[in-house]
Amino acid sequence: MIRRSRWVFAVVVLLAACGKSHDQKLPPATGSGAPPLPVMPVVARPAAAAPAASTSLRKSTGTLLPHAEVAVVARARGVLVALTVDVGARIKRGQVLFRVDGRDAELRLAQARTQLAAAAQQLKSVEIEARRTKSLFDQQAASPQQWDQISAQVEAAKVGVAQAQNGIAVASKELADTTALAPIAGVVVTRHVALGDYVSDAPPTQVLTVQDQATLDLKFRLPERALATVRVAARSRYTTRSGAGAGTVSYTAGTGRTWLTGYAAAGRAVVYAGAGAG
Repeated sequence: MIRRSRWVFAVVVLLAACGKSHDQKLPPATGSGAPPLPVMPVVARPAAAAPAASTSLRKSTGTLLPHAEVAVVARARGVLVALTVDVGARIKRGQVLFRVDGRDAELRLAQARTQLAAAAQQLKSVEIEARRTKSLFDQQAASPQQWDQISAQVEAAKVGVAQAQNGIAVASKELADTTALAPIAGVVVTRHVALGDYVSDAPPTQVLTVQDQATLDLKFRLPERALATVRVAARSRYTTRSGAGAGTVSYTAGTGRTWLTGYAAAGRAVVYAGAGAG
């Protein structure tokens, strides 16, 4: 009995619903009595993603090095009698840096000049004798042997003059070497000797160290895969404790070495190398 009553109840409910639907009139689909159309929600389209930047950043740590470093050595032996610059001095190319005692070189130059004068006088005397002998030879008053002998003396005197001239050139160079000129413009970073010290040219004594710090080379390393994206002439940025700067990649190597030329103060640097940056 219980199961039957449940089934009947269920059927009644369904029928009631069906009967109610037959008694109610549905509104027209169109026309004045039609219900209003539902408002459709407006869905905003997602914004287009910005294109990825073509410049990829590669970060590395490197070291700033002077573009050029020159060891200024003594080219003459003797006592250092003048030192015109000290550490920290900014110098120009061709500027006098120091002098070595050149009195011995001055004496050798004077001696070479004396030797040249003597050789020239010897050549003059021999040439006079050669002209006299030539006149006698033409008159058949001198033998061919005499003429050959005086001609050889003339040639020997000419060689003596050339040797004396070479001696003057050597002595002049030795005297000039007592004065050291700056080979590059830059900054004196080290002084290795003091005024009054004895210096030599064999082996050469290093007196000063000069660096060209107007342009600095930044050396850094990148992994092989990252290095493949860095091109020569790519612009790069770097920062140091004393400031920041920019430069251009001038050299790359397959071993992960890269050189960048730029302007900054010396020190450790963090480099951002943009591949293909314009």
